[in-house]
Amino acid sequence: MTTCAVCHRPLTSPSSIAAGVGPKCAKSTNSHHLSTLLQSQKATMQATLPKSLVGCYHCGHELSYYDAVTKQTRCVQCYYIWDTDEFMQDAEDPHLYRSSKTSEICLYCGSDDHGEGDDEVDRCSGCGKPWFPNQEETHYEVRR
Repeated sequence: MTTCAVCHRPLTSPSSIAAGVGPKCAKSTNSHHLSTLLQSQKATMQATLPKSLVGCYHCGHELSYYDAVTKQTRCVQCYYIWDTDEFMQDAEDPHLYRSSKTSEICLYCGSDDHGEGDDEVDRCSGCGKPWFPNQEETHYEVRR
């Protein structure tokens, strides 16, 4: 829920939400004071966001779990093999984090071996799924 930057009451009108201030506070508050207040709140929000974070290289999520069936640690969000990478904060949008990583392992089971299957399709030798490793540098974006 969005609240007024001056009085901290909930905002309901779309125009008030976009402005960040309620209609009564907008009329009664000096516009220069209000813009200074909103800029300081934005700067505080940006300062509290981390400049980088470490998470799943596929989706950026920070939690993993151990899958007893495949005996692999996997990402909680996308279920890929747990492999972490550092995501750097974008200079223009502080909520956007970017990363790039190169990997040549099976994205499902983690095997690095593959061969041609019966249907003339390259398949992972570990799980038999079609072979789709990240062979080129792939860029990932995560919003926080």
